[in-house]
Amino acid sequence: MARHLRDFVYVTDVAAAIAGTVARLRDPALAGRVFNIGTGVGTPFDDLAHLVRERAGRAVPVRLAETGERREEVVATIDRARRELGYAPTVALADGLGRYLDWLRATLAAERSGQGAR
Repeated sequence: MARHLRDFVYVTDVAAAIAGTVARLRDPALAGRVFNIGTGVGTPFDDLAHLVRERAGRAVPVRLAETGERREEVVATIDRARRELGYAPTVALADGLGRYLDWLRATLAAERSGQGAR
């Protein structure tokens, strides 16, 4: 059975890549260029599920949705973005997941206390 890999990139890394590209839009060498933004690292779904459980600090049911097309590996090739944009991802999957869970916990706590999301 094949292990399905995906490249999970944290939103701040994507935002930094976009900001870097926007800053260079006047550069004719970038006209029409396509850049993959990701981490360049494939994570098996099993590992992601384990990491979610570990970071959540308790047993969390993880169910992966079935999608139409089944590609075994979807990992960004970021060499061009590194070379031409100076892009480099800075947030590891475990750290990004931890940040997201911290934000989610704070948001839920605020909603429960009647303060709403801020």
